[in-house]
Parts: sequence; C-alpha cells; structure tokens
Amino acid sequence: MAHPSGRWKFALAAGSLGLLSQPSLALAHGTSPTAKALFERLSSVKTWTFISRKIGTDGAPECTEIWEFDGSGVGRIQSGQQRIVNQWRVEKRDDGYHWLITTAQTGNGLPDCMGSTTDPASYPKDEFGFAVLTDADTKALHMCMWPSMIARSNPASIKLSEEAACFGHLEARKRN
Repeated sequence: MAHPSGRWKFALAAGSLGLLSQPSLALAHGTSPTAKALFERLSSVKTWTFISRKIGTDGAPECTEIWEFDGSGVGRIQSGQQRIVNQWRVEKRDDGYHWLITTAQTGNGLPDCMGSTTDPASYPKDEFGFAVLTDADTKALHMCMWPSMIARSNPASIKLSEEAACFGHLEARKRN
C-alpha cells in the first residue's frame, strides 16, 4: 500500500519531501517487538502522535499526524485536514523485524500536513509496510525503511539493513 495518505511512497521514491535526508538514526538499544506484543501495544494505547524526523525551517517537525489503531485492525489517520481510514496488521518478516502493514481504504481528499491531496476515487490503495523499532530509552516506535524498498513490488521480500532510514516515530498520546 502507499502510506495511508500516499505521500510517503512518492516522497521516498522521488525524494521530493526529503524525509530521508537526515543522518541515520542510532537505535543501538532498539528492539523489534514481537508481532503480538506490537499489535497489542498499538491497539491498547489506541491513539498515537506520528512525528516526522525531518525538521522544518521553524525548528518544528515538518509533519505531525494523529494515528489511531483499534483491536479489530481498523485504523484512522488525521494529517492536516486529511482523514484516512485503513486496515492494519503486524507481521514478522524473514528479516527478523516486525512490520506494520497498512492498506488505506478511504480518504476525504483534503490536504494533508504537507499540503498534498489524494483523489478519494484512488482508494483503496495498495498495501504498504515498514519495520517498527522500539527505542529502549523513550519507548517511541520508529518507522523505518530504506529507499530501495520502494522500487520493489513485493514488500515481503524486502530486507532492512543497518543503514535503514527512520522517517518518523509514533509516541503514545496522553489520555484525558
């Protein structure tokens, strides 16, 4: 799938948003949680803030989104004015990492946090995934991949290298 809004696939393939232009993120103490534990963590916390790794000229993250995961495998993303409903799952790949796999089902066509729009008629999108690494110190979930992944048509065959680029992370949102 393209990232739920479709823009990450484009950004990584074309480099237009520069989300991977930052130096590699050191996750020396990071781990890849079990698929069941990751699914349970995502759905029990339910609402997460996605924070892009790239920093804008104002010193703030270039993009911040709200991601929701429920225990039935339905997710929602709020990015700017854009609203996406997707299906999600976690699976362990042959590379030893656990991957968050999402398939965007519907979108409202309004601008996302980068100002991009996606035609609502283009849904559902193809399945898309990325490795999830847990930072042992902060407990954030880092979304990681490397650029050559985008050129492959079968995400299950993709290997994550030590030079993987982490384009952003999820932080659990505080409950009121």
